[in-house]
Amino acid sequence: MNNKQEKYNRNFINMVNKENLEYKKLRKKRTRKNIKKQNKFGKVIKYRILPAFLVISTYNITNKIINKDVYFKLMNNSNIYNNRNLLLSKEEEEQIENDINKINNIDTNEYNKKSLYLLKAIVDNKKLTDEEKDEVYKIIEIVDDNKYTNLELSYKRLRNLDIEYKQTRPFYVKEETLGSYYSLINQINIYEDNEKFNVKTHELIHSIYYKNNETIPTYFKEGMTELLNNEYYSENPFYEDSIYIYEICYVKILCNLLGSDTILETYTKADINILIDELEKITKDKFIASKIAYLDDKQFEKEKVNETDKKYIKDTLNIIKELMNKKIKDTEEIDEDLIKSYESLYYNIGLYETCLENDYYKHYINYIEKNGLDEKAYFNKELNTVKKYQKAK
Repeated sequence: MNNKQEKYNRNFINMVNKENLEYKKLRKKRTRKNIKKQNKFGKVIKYRILPAFLVISTYNITNKIINKDVYFKLMNNSNIYNNRNLLLSKEEEEQIENDINKINNIDTNEYNKKSLYLLKAIVDNKKLTDEEKDEVYKIIEIVDDNKYTNLELSYKRLRNLDIEYKQTRPFYVKEETLGSYYSLINQINIYEDNEKFNVKTHELIHSIYYKNNETIPTYFKEGMTELLNNEYYSENPFYEDSIYIYEICYVKILCNLLGSDTILETYTKADINILIDELEKITKDKFIASKIAYLDDKQFEKEKVNETDKKYIKDTLNIIKELMNKKIKDTEEIDEDLIKSYESLYYNIGLYETCLENDYYKHYINYIEKNGLDEKAYFNKELNTVKKYQKAK
């Protein structure tokens, strides 16, 4: 084929393609025009009447359930709370209160006003069953009593929290672990729903107080979580029967030395420096303050405490005793609470020292049987006024 013939063929193919393209455009235009004529009435229904109907219906349904202004604020979590400050008006509060009563038959008088919206968050949670919601409501009591709780974070967590029940543990989860909370997906995994240990409520407390940037050591986090779990949900709140017995014990020692408020703030804000700063005020030495704050890390693997660690632990506990004695001497008016803290500190130090013995759990039980229980509530004020618990046998 010569060049002239090849050029002719190429021009002819281009012309055909161009005509095909024009034909396709024309056909598409005509098709659209025909469809528009045929479905003009259908489009009126689809794009005008139906949306209007949906808007009116949604508006009416929304107004029946909740005031529209409140509704839109609830949709935007950041507009409800600024940490512990509530941004809704009194009228909006009353509207929410009425809605909660209607939906769940909950007596809102039992709750702090700021916590009503956490109840609403649980109500609106689509991942939880009604039975699970009844259990999650329990967490509000702890939130009510804790002035340091970040309500905005709590609202977001409770609104999207999920609970999964696993038949087997993943390879990275220890065999003794009964439950876990994963903040990245805001999900609680229950591996063994043991009512004796209140596994679900333990993990619920984690879900409220876990911070991604937390600095507190593991013993403090678990000890505080389980202490709160016992005081609020256990039938025997002063008898610690869990895998965190010594963690709880050491947290109590710190409560007696510094006061429960400092410990609660440290835990809630997930910042161990709050605790260390308070310790430094009375020790005048940052190294000793840090030593006390991180002591429990020395015996976290309790069966493997060597002689060097035993001496380290006993020396640190003696420093704590000296600090408590100094606190008593420097106090002009010694009240009943201070005396109780003094007695409780010595009791818990003695109990804590049983972890240094071989077969430590047996020594722990023997100590309790010999000395009785430390019936002092650190966070649940109701326990000090209403004896709703049963003594451990």
